[in-house]
This record gives sequence, structure tokens and C-alpha cells, in this order.
Amino acid sequence: DFKQQPVSALQPYLTRVQPAWLNQATRVMKIQQLVQSAPPALSAAIELNGSSYFLRELQPTQDKISFKAGKFSLTQLDKTIAIMAQVTAFAHLHGSGKSGAAIADELIAFGNDLSWQQKVLAYAVEYAQQVQSDYQEFCQHSISS
Repeated sequence: DFKQQPVSALQPYLTRVQPAWLNQATRVMKIQQLVQSAPPALSAAIELNGSSYFLRELQPTQDKISFKAGKFSLTQLDKTIAIMAQVTAFAHLHGSGKSGAAIADELIAFGNDLSWQQKVLAYAVEYAQQVQSDYQEFCQHSISS
């Protein structure tokens, strides 16, 4: 698997100083090594024509979820999101305290702080409205073209 690695979408919102990564692919590779219990054994960060790429060996089997319309109920979606949240929380705990990452107590305090959650929900609602507006505009231009 060979993918170009852009700057994190969260970069504009970060308030804490981040590690000085050699490039974006190195950032992705090192974070995977920190948080995954079994990261890909063969991986590399590669600079090519001014861009950084992450190269990793594909696993022989990978778990995938099919979200095809009509074949995935809201109950299944709720369960899937809950499991993904648990996996993500485990990954953060697994990487806690390493390479300058927050320690477990800081992660717990962050999770208990409701102020950031309200900001995320407000952003999500605002962004959903923007997506709906963009979609409506797209539909109007598609029909008239």
C-alpha cells in the first residue's frame, strides 16, 4: 500500500506543540507504531518529488465493514460506532506517555471535560448544514447542465 500523506486535517485546530516530524508520512508511521498493538511489520516513509508517502505491507486478511445502503441497520451502525470508539480509546491508552503523548490521567481528564464535546457537536451540526447546502447547490447545477 503506497499513499501520499498530507498534513493532518486537525492541524489548524491544534493548540499544543506537536513533534517535529521529518515529514507527514513519518508522522503517520510513528503514530501507528505508538498506538497499534500490532502495526505493519514492514513500513517506510518515503519522500518523492516534494511529497511524502507512507509505504506499508498489506496484511493477508483485513477486517472490513460494508456500509451498503439497505444492508446495514441503525442498530448495527450504533454497535459498530461503539466498538470503533472502544478501539480508538484503547489505541490512545496504548500510546499514552510515549514520545511526549499525554499520559492516561490526562486522557481521562480530557474525556470527562464536557466543554470540548459541546464545541465538537456544534461544529458537526454547522458542517452538516454546509454539506446539505453544498449538495443542494450541486444538484441545481447538475440538473441545469
